[in-house]
Amino acid sequence: MFNQKMSFKNEKELQEKILKEKTRRVPDQEIGRKYGVTFRYIEKLITKTQGVNVSVLKSSKK
Repeated sequence: MFNQKMSFKNEKELQEKILKEKTRRVPDQEIGRKYGVTFRYIEKLITKTQGVNVSVLKSSKK
């Protein structure tokens, strides 16, 4: 599911770290490099925890 670059006790701890990074507005590419996860993993994590896929939200062009 992910390539673990940093040492974590379990996947839940990894997910908490990733979510903290996202709240600090760290780009997905940087999170991926830092934690060894894919964009797809980050996207699924956010969808699971927030109930919405933020990449799908689009503003209407008027």
